[in-house]
Amino acid sequence: MSKNPATPGSVLGIVVKLIPKPGQCEACVVALRRLFDESAKLPSFVEAAVYAGDDGESILMVERWAETPASFQKLLSSAKHFALFEHETDGLIETRDITFFNGQALWQ
Repeated sequence: MSKNPATPGSVLGIVVKLIPKPGQCEACVVALRRLFDESAKLPSFVEAAVYAGDDGESILMVERWAETPASFQKLLSSAKHFALFEHETDGLIETRDITFFNGQALWQ
């Protein structure tokens, strides 16, 4: 899912690895679809992809935003659809690991 072209040097990359609780992977994927359907409407959204782990129980999200880490945190705290995702997945996620990185690819 992609939307906005990014200006070089202006992109925040985010990788999130989720480990849902046993039997909750599909519910997490459904909630993620709703989250990204709404996120794609935001002006700073660049693109996102969600992958299933080969173990069948982990989920990897790769996102790119025209934001800084600080502005993205502010966006997270104010966007209602992020809060809805947190509410919907409360009790479904075992672990969540988030990594921020420079969103410009070294090569493609």
